Amino acid sequence: MTNSTDKIVTVIGGSGFIGRYVTRSLAKAGYRVRVATRRPDLAGHLQTNGNVGQVFPVQVNIRYPSSIDAAIKGADYVINLAGILDPSGKQKFGVVNAVGAKIVAEMATKHRVKKLVHFSTLNVAAKQNADDKYSYLSSNFDGEENAAAAFADAIIVRPSLVFGAEDRLFNRHAHFAKLNRKFVPVFSDLDKSFEPVFVNDVAKAVVAMLEGDHAGKTFELGGPRKMTMGEIVQTTLNAIDRDIKMVRLPRFLSNIIASICTLLPYSWVTKGELKLWSADQLVTEEAKQAGLTLAGLGIEATDCEEAMLPYLQHFRPMGDYGLHELKQE
Repeated sequence: MTNSTDKIVTVIGGSGFIGRYVTRSLAKAGYRVRVATRRPDLAGHLQTNGNVGQVFPVQVNIRYPSSIDAAIKGADYVINLAGILDPSGKQKFGVVNAVGAKIVAEMATKHRVKKLVHFSTLNVAAKQNADDKYSYLSSNFDGEENAAAAFADAIIVRPSLVFGAEDRLFNRHAHFAKLNRKFVPVFSDLDKSFEPVFVNDVAKAVVAMLEGDHAGKTFELGGPRKMTMGEIVQTTLNAIDRDIKMVRLPRFLSNIIASICTLLPYSWVTKGELKLWSADQLVTEEAKQAGLTLAGLGIEATDCEEAMLPYLQHFRPMGDYGLHELKQE
């Protein structure tokens, strides 16, 4: 661990997939981290990422400004990772992704926070008409606008598909291949491309944003490889040593399956994911030329094949023993 600092970082959504890695990187860099989450009682394991008292969970609900106020008060930096891909109950796109971003930025301004890092997504787009319902992309567009309006120097982060040990990208397909030895469904259009980015790289980028002069900039984070969903599935099958064919499902059937999955404890695929995968998720040339990428932050993007094997190896037919041939004496 590096030298400790008295700087406090509030990570809203800090117990989520990306948040836990951001928390770890911040703690490793010596920051004191407030893990702001709806269920702090389930985030205690994150305290092991730092020294005693360095990482501490606090309760926050993006729909209640008073809880955000309390979580940000006294912090030097704020990372806002709160966001939803699929609405559920009172958790609506507009409430969480758009209005939530506004409240966080306003509280950051109120408490004179030095830097605000707001997470969004690639391909954000404004609503065509003011009366249109929010979508994932349009709510994130308004979230960016709201964050920048309330906190002028807000740093915006737009990642492509993020992968890592707890992801719903490679793990999903590996799990399905283990259960069904005949085929693996491909839910996305085969002509859409993505640049999967390693969650550890995203976390390192956040630390670099706090420690450098990046006020008001918008970063686009992608991995080193451009892949279609078919290539993502095939790469997964290669990693787990499964010779199974892929079946591209028509969009209407994918939508039916996504609707059924909403009734199940575990969703193989959601409507939000289908919509997200219906367009390319690629870092723009403008961002590359401006240095607003991982490379611009001095981070070498990790290739997915290099990073996935340690957390997918248990899906192989022989588990860990399937990694290498056993030599006969």
